[in-house]
Amino acid sequence: MAHTKKVGSTGRFGARYGLRIRKAVLEIERVQRQKQKCPFCLKLTVKRLAMGIWLCRHCNAKFAGKAYEPGITGKPMLDVPAALLEETEKQAEVKQTS
Repeated sequence: MAHTKKVGSTGRFGARYGLRIRKAVLEIERVQRQKQKCPFCLKLTVKRLAMGIWLCRHCNAKFAGKAYEPGITGKPMLDVPAALLEETEKQAEVKQTS
């Protein structure tokens, strides 16, 4: 399978599908295959496991994100003990009733 400088990994498609589509696929594949920054330990060790599932190889955190990039917008989900989760829910209810 030959790759050229211009088309990179999309060289496998040959002349099929059109240039615009092949360029879009090339950009998506470059983003999803590069190492990403972990929202937990802030190191460049996050790799894509499957569509929307990401794994940090440093802190071993597995989390959901966008399909082609982690894309964590808010606070990352942490493994929180159930008691702590219930406590924060109760605090939120108290704030809403006040």
